[in-house]
Amino acid sequence: DSSLGITPLASAILQDQTQMVGFLIQQSADVNAKNRDGSTALHTAAFLGYYEIAELLVQKGADVNARNDKGETPIDSLKADWGATEFVASLLQLKLDRERVETGRAQIVELLRQHGVQTDFADPAGDGICKAAGAGDIEAVKQHLAKGMDINTRDGKFGMHPLSWAALHGQSKMVGFLIQQSADVNAEQQDGSTALHTAAFLGRYKTAELLIQKGADVNARNDKGETPIDSLKFDWGTTEFVASLLQIKLDREKVEIGRAQIAELLRQQGVQTNFSGPVGNDIWAVAGAGNIEAVKQHLAKGVDVDAKNKDGATALHVAAILGQYEVAELLIQKGADVNVRSGDGGTALHAAAFLGQYEVAKLLVQKGADVNAKNNNGSPVMDSLKADWGTTQFIASLLQLKLDRERVETGRTKVAAILRQHGAK
Repeated sequence: DSSLGITPLASAILQDQTQMVGFLIQQSADVNAKNRDGSTALHTAAFLGYYEIAELLVQKGADVNARNDKGETPIDSLKADWGATEFVASLLQLKLDRERVETGRAQIVELLRQHGVQTDFADPAGDGICKAAGAGDIEAVKQHLAKGMDINTRDGKFGMHPLSWAALHGQSKMVGFLIQQSADVNAEQQDGSTALHTAAFLGRYKTAELLIQKGADVNARNDKGETPIDSLKFDWGTTEFVASLLQIKLDREKVEIGRAQIAELLRQQGVQTNFSGPVGNDIWAVAGAGNIEAVKQHLAKGVDVDAKNKDGATALHVAAILGQYEVAELLIQKGADVNVRSGDGGTALHAAAFLGQYEVAKLLVQKGADVNAKNNNGSPVMDSLKADWGTTQFIASLLQLKLDRERVETGRTKVAAILRQHGAK
């Protein structure tokens, strides 16, 4: 491909065409031919986690120590973070499955090690066994344990141990296996929560029942003083948000039924609770959805217009970042504080500016929003306009938003102008 400066072999790899790669090599394609940037086909396969292709290339003589123009070998291609990987893939118009990429990369690490490559590349402590536990892969967990991995280790990102990952995913057989292998049923995660907290959070009834049978403390408290019964009380918006961070797909009905069953189970164990079932669509959810009638109903029932969710955001913050102009206007009419701070100290104007929501930003400024307000990091509103696209996309993905880059950037330019007009620095 002359436009990309890559060889036909690399082009076939980008499209995940294992058979075509084999055919091209059969037709005398050079497995070590270099792309414009000095990288080889093996660099490309490693970057995308295409294990079968990488294995084929190595079998056919690919140099496992080949260096590109930056001096990087194929093993270095495995270290790209997901944001960078996704960004490059989007430029090349490739759709990637994160789990497949990460699994493939882990396999390629082992492949390259087998061929003498020296590397410090490894999953952060405990990530491999935790991932296997969440997936219910007992054989993989056995392999990790056989290699001496501590059964109560924590993963590097979330600080959760294998038992909690299994509980979170409702992997009851895995939970039973881990306990059989001496996993501590009351082991604390980084935040002090136990596996029972996590099972309760996503309504994993059978798992919760098993944990209790095996001695889980129904009154265990995390660092916030919350017991497992408190994990049942999270609203759906928060539950969905956390699940998206953990890349878990939820069935709302199953979660809510499971939570109700767990509430009863905990009551039977003597836990005192006022848990009454699902919260329903709270004011933040309906504000974000632009459902103005539902927002009015919440306010009519006495919900505080400046009420904050667990992240410290008000309905106005949510409406601002999602560009829900009519909702924002209603909330302000009903007395919402335009300068109220969220958990990170940001205002609704910070939120609107971040995603280039010009109309909402203009409204907020007209209604007295402080154009020089600073968040807890000392960043003024103008800084919200400067976030690079990778960061913007990452945060939007956490919020489950699909962005139009041109619209965001155009909006940010217009927001910058109105902020300057009102004395922003």
